[in-house]
Amino acid sequence: MPSEENTSAQKGHREAHPPHAGKASSIYPESEPQIVTGGDGEGAHKDTRHEKNGRRDKLYDKLNSLVRRVEVTDWIVAICTIVIAIATVVSVVIVKGQLDEMKSSSSQADQLVAAATMQANAIKDLRDLASGQLLTLQEQLGAMKKQQEITQIQMRANIRREGIVAKPVMAGIDKVGWNLNSVLRNVGGTDATDFFMIWKIFPDEPKTSDGRTCPIIIKPLDRRFPMLMTPGQPVTQAAIMLRMEDAVRAKQGIQDIYVVGRVEYRDVFNGTKTHNYAWCVHVVPHDLEKDEFSFLNVSEERD
Repeated sequence: MPSEENTSAQKGHREAHPPHAGKASSIYPESEPQIVTGGDGEGAHKDTRHEKNGRRDKLYDKLNSLVRRVEVTDWIVAICTIVIAIATVVSVVIVKGQLDEMKSSSSQADQLVAAATMQANAIKDLRDLASGQLLTLQEQLGAMKKQQEITQIQMRANIRREGIVAKPVMAGIDKVGWNLNSVLRNVGGTDATDFFMIWKIFPDEPKTSDGRTCPIIIKPLDRRFPMLMTPGQPVTQAAIMLRMEDAVRAKQGIQDIYVVGRVEYRDVFNGTKTHNYAWCVHVVPHDLEKDEFSFLNVSEERD
């Protein structure tokens, strides 16, 4: 699994990008205002989106072409099967007629037997040829279906975490902690549907020698408000607070701090399963006066 270590200092306030006004600019329902959609301006990345849309349209055209080829191949396989069956029935009728003639004319028996044998051999050769062609078509059909699966994997939604930012929380002139924000992004080629997410801070875990013992989120996902993530779209998770006293104890080596998250989503292709993505980050405080932390990637799991 990839390793992520932000050894650079996370300093000061980072200005959050407010969501655009209107329903069209937000992927969140009005009943969940704490989820904020981040991202750079639409105009700054207009050309990039056009290029992504062009590549995505080409992939869609390729996938549609594969589907049409699979349908045509299925028809060809069915027609070949029918032709083989008809040829077998015709051969049986011909041989039966020849045998009947043999019974009525004993003088022509040898000729009829020879002719019937030749006809039977010819039909057998034809059947073997048709069977070989049918096997070839079935292999081609399997290859096209495999290519279709590969294309879907290349085009499907893919959610990844981009990092964590710490912003100080002040009570008057006193610093009482930090708000932690995590940004997720759909780096795939199609929409992520039925998107749900949860993340949690564990500020007082027992100190371990390796700092790689991750806690587990037991709380289930809230599935009341499914979201949609378009390709390239970032989503900023609701801030969670790290208290000053927990950061001090972690800096003193008394305890460990972990941030754990999990998301669930589906892609746009029929018959595909629900995808899960989970991660664990070890939070290491350095200079609390300067708001400097390291966020060490402990684990990432997806299916």
